Amino acid sequence: MKACPLKAVAGIVALMLVVVQGASEFEACKSQATFDVRMCKSHMCTDCTLAWCMESCQKLQEEHSSCRCMDWPEARKSYSGDGMKGAGKYGDIGDSQAARLGSSLLWPPPPSLLHLQAQVLTMKAAAAALLASVLLSGVSANFEACKSQATFDVRMCKSHMCGDCTLAWCMESCQKLQEEHSGCRCEDWPEARVSYSGEGMKGAGKYGDVGDYSK
Repeated sequence: MKACPLKAVAGIVALMLVVVQGASEFEACKSQATFDVRMCKSHMCTDCTLAWCMESCQKLQEEHSSCRCMDWPEARKSYSGDGMKGAGKYGDIGDSQAARLGSSLLWPPPPSLLHLQAQVLTMKAAAAALLASVLLSGVSANFEACKSQATFDVRMCKSHMCGDCTLAWCMESCQKLQEEHSGCRCEDWPEARVSYSGEGMKGAGKYGDVGDYSK
């Protein structure tokens, strides 16, 4: 009667040993902290499957060629490896080469893919509209998208770097990004917040709202 609990405990211990062994084999690169923020925790490199996102993350991997995320499978040595969003479009053929090859592989998309994408976008739009009406009732209804809103949304509004990170490097990078998209703002920002450095900025008080990238 006591054999089953003992087997269960033995199985848990074995699993823990495997996890610990995997973690102990991970070696951080010299720029691991920066790589974690820009690659491992970013929306752009973990969830976004737009060609622009994939190309940007492939270039980022080249800038940090020896870095990898701690939660990647051991066999995955780079962003383009096994587990990459959109795998099969690029494969694991080298980051810059994959970026150059991507344009010929993704265009024109097959009609069936376009139809599926249209259905998914419709469902997402309906869900987003419902959520916005409930959660963002205090946000101005006069929000106007800027010319580069799609890019700004990915790099600013949905990024870990500009949404949660309070390191000085993150704030300076996001302030510089705001200057590159000077007329853009996130739709869920309060109406009074017209830039990244405005009210609601992570780490407010260290930099204040004295103009983006001014310090």
